[in-house]
Amino acid sequence: MTMRARASWDEYFMAIARVVATRSTCDRKHVGAVIVREKMILTTGYNGSIRGLEHCDDVGHLMEEGHCVRTVHAEANAIVQATTHFDNPALLAEVSKGLGAAMRGISMESIPDQERLAVRGW
Repeated sequence: MTMRARASWDEYFMAIARVVATRSTCDRKHVGAVIVREKMILTTGYNGSIRGLEHCDDVGHLMEEGHCVRTVHAEANAIVQATTHFDNPALLAEVSKGLGAAMRGISMESIPDQERLAVRGW
């Protein structure tokens, strides 16, 4: 019997995050996030535009002070994704600790066109 090295939990989840990063829509940086609780994946996210807005890969970057503001962080997108699947505010608060004022789940239809790319405040 051949013995193989089994990936640790950290190696396993980091490998998944690397695959998730391949979905990034901003070529400046490809980042993936995996939110895990008790060795179970709750959600994933990658850096890219808010759902419904144009992607850097399609229309180019929107730069402010050296940062592309068209792109949302992978961990913020993961939290937004989680809000569509989990109705547990305590869990969302726990997994988002340390992220600052992360983006909340929003409907693009509720934001006027002129405000869609306004300063996000985070």
